[in-house]
Amino acid sequence: MSVREGNVANGSGRILNEMKLVGARSPGDGNINGYRLENFDFKMGQSGKVLFYVGLWGKGKDAWIQIDDAAITCKTPPF
Repeated sequence: MSVREGNVANGSGRILNEMKLVGARSPGDGNINGYRLENFDFKMGQSGKVLFYVGLWGKGKDAWIQIDDAAITCKTPPF
């Protein structure tokens, strides 16, 4: 899962932050109703736009990832 600068049309902007989603999630490992909340912070790039990506490399096996309800929020800067 990553957030990148969104000023490049082909999606190859600089990575602002990324997180590896490793291993299967199962009941009892901190999930709520079958879902697991993942959070991470990033500093906004100069462009004012970001791209949010979620991807998977299956290591030569049939694999899948299921994502639901993604959100990006902005903290208000101090005055």
